[in-house]
Amino acid sequence: MLSTLQDQYQRDIEEDVSSIQSILGDEEDQPEPLVALPAPDYDEHDASVDDVLKDSEMGNFSEKNVVEHSSVEELGNHLESAPVMGDLPSEVSFDSKE
Repeated sequence: MLSTLQDQYQRDIEEDVSSIQSILGDEEDQPEPLVALPAPDYDEHDASVDDVLKDSEMGNFSEKNVVEHSSVEELGNHLESAPVMGDLPSEVSFDSKE
C-alpha cells in the first residue's frame, strides 16, 4: 500500500510541475520587465556650513486643514439620543445639595 501511495504521489507531483511549467511557458502572460529609476537627488551638494546658520523663514503648516466653527450650535448635538450605559440607576446631577 505504501509503495502505491508513493507512486501516486510522485505522479501527482510530476503532473503539477508540468502544468505549472505549461502555464509559465506562455509568452503572453510574461510580465513586462521593470526599469529601475534612480531616486531623485534631494541633496544640496553645494551647501556650505554657513547655510545652516542663516536665519530664514520656515514654512508653518500647523494651521493646515483646520476647520473653524463660529458657534457650537452649528455642530449639532449628536449625543442627544445616546443612552446612558453603566451601573447608575438614574441621571446624575451635580447641582443638588445632597
